Amino acid sequence: MKKVISFVLAMVLVLASTLTVSAAEAVADGYTRYEGEAGNIVGSNAPNGLGTDTGDQFSNGSAAGYLDVSRCKFEEIDATFSNVAHVELKVNAAAAGTAEVIVGYTCAEDADFIAVQANDGSPVKVALKAADAKTALSLDLKEGENTIYVSTTILDDAGAQHGWVNIDFLDVKNEVAAAATEETAATEPAEDASQDAAATDMPKTGEAVNYIPFLFAGVGCLLVAVVANKKVRKDILN
Repeated sequence: MKKVISFVLAMVLVLASTLTVSAAEAVADGYTRYEGEAGNIVGSNAPNGLGTDTGDQFSNGSAAGYLDVSRCKFEEIDATFSNVAHVELKVNAAAAGTAEVIVGYTCAEDADFIAVQANDGSPVKVALKAADAKTALSLDLKEGENTIYVSTTILDDAGAQHGWVNIDFLDVKNEVAAAATEETAATEPAEDASQDAAATDMPKTGEAVNYIPFLFAGVGCLLVAVVANKKVRKDILN
């Protein structure tokens, strides 16, 4: 009995070490990844002179980093992000419309906001959370080549800095949605909120999935079966 339990627990440890998938390992189906270090990095004081930081925690082993040369408040950011350290990435869209964009990053625990902008549109204030390492937003893209600007951490209203950030990658959804107009917004039926909630709970390809609770539940069932079987055999022999 002890040998069976030891074997089962050993298998659990092996499976647990292999079934938690890193979010940076793969790009979700229907998305294209643009690596941060491949962009035009502005305002970095990286020691390597390349504007990058390196490490196994990054999607491709490196990211746009050390973006510390200049910062400003969100409302002070100019049209081309020239007054704030940032990275510019060229992104292609098959058609004009609104696309989901996932920003992959690493940041300090106290990092709070960055700014993201597509072409000459308005910047979007994006919240950071160190434990998440990525966040999604919607941007209006034009057909063909687009420039997406991603800033370093911005200053708060009092002019104080909050942490640092490395821009690892952008994952851009290949399928774009037509930009909503007042007429379509008024006539299109609302989607079922319960279906939206269910879809939100489902893990996407490339996202971290924790199978450990399922493994322990299965192990519990197996141990109960083993104990029950032993009891039955004992009753029969008696």
